[in-house]
Amino acid sequence: MYSGTRSICPALRPVTNGLALLPWSNGVHYDSEAQRRPLFQSLVADGTLPPGYATDDGVGLLYRGTDMVEALSERDGAGAYRIDLDTEHKARETRLEVSRLRF
Repeated sequence: MYSGTRSICPALRPVTNGLALLPWSNGVHYDSEAQRRPLFQSLVADGTLPPGYATDDGVGLLYRGTDMVEALSERDGAGAYRIDLDTEHKARETRLEVSRLRF
């Protein structure tokens, strides 16, 4: 899997050397860190990262093989998103359905 960004250092930076288990990029903390959404989208748009998925805090993605089959959340209102390129090679964000986990 490609990673999206990391914040171990003072500024967010792309991570392009993930485990490569999945062909998609992955952006996390999409709702809680203001810089992540625009940075992740620009990295997909410029080809640094492949199209992929982004998740708000508290959301996980379930894969079967390399297919993302369900987004699950521990909190109401949290989002998951598919990030693709449009015909002009700009990032296009599509909100996905998220199932709420009940404990």
